[in-house]
Amino acid sequence: MTDAAPAKICVFCGQDCAGKPRAKDKQGRYVCKPCLKKRQLEKDAEPAQSEGAYDVAPAPSAEPKSGDPLLAAMLDERVSQAGHAACPECGTLMRPGAVMCVTCGYNAERGKSLKTRVMTEKAKKERPTVSITGGHIALGLLGLWVIMGGIAFAVGSLPAVLALYVLAAASSVAGTIMIIVHAFRSGETGWGLVGILQFVIPGVSLAFIYYAIVCDTGVGKALYWMGALGGAIAVIVGFAVLPDFLAEIENMAAMTVSARPVPVG
Repeated sequence: MTDAAPAKICVFCGQDCAGKPRAKDKQGRYVCKPCLKKRQLEKDAEPAQSEGAYDVAPAPSAEPKSGDPLLAAMLDERVSQAGHAACPECGTLMRPGAVMCVTCGYNAERGKSLKTRVMTEKAKKERPTVSITGGHIALGLLGLWVIMGGIAFAVGSLPAVLALYVLAAASSVAGTIMIIVHAFRSGETGWGLVGILQFVIPGVSLAFIYYAIVCDTGVGKALYWMGALGGAIAVIVGFAVLPDFLAEIENMAAMTVSARPVPVG
């Protein structure tokens, strides 16, 4: 159990003025509002009367002596506030017509104290970033090669096989370019030159294949090697479904050459 709140005894009438309009001096003594008004009226009615003793009722605290300067100062300070309503929560005097106590937040219209809640901004959640790695590209291309190879095998046509081969070649070329760029950026200029020379000097591509194995560019390696795998799948499917696979390729090449316009001399 909690102890009861200490009584606030008026030094004039001896009544407990807790929860009622009251005043308090610097020594912690209380004066209720009726006694405060009564003493002020007596003071105004006898302006020439010298300071005299006040008749006070018995009270637990000591009675103020005649001419107590602290009590007189308290009366002079609080008399202008006569008529102010005291806050039922904390006892602070409120201006006439005031709705809210500025000390404890008591709202006279609602009959209760308003509580202030400090709002803190919630930490923003960072969206997870998705990074594409060589493994992701390898799995994606492998699935694509399997689907396209299955279609080419089921259809059994040369265009379907060539479509797979062209996409695989494009993947291999893109991987080659990325590996060459990586070699120059990482300071391995020699390997970058090897990657360029393989297109013009036969046999240099074998050295570049070695570098494509040991380099640490995951995306470039995935494109390069999955392109080679896709090309191999295209060739295997072509020989499996087309008995004259090479002959059909030669015929298509010949038709392409013959379709070119011949310059007139």
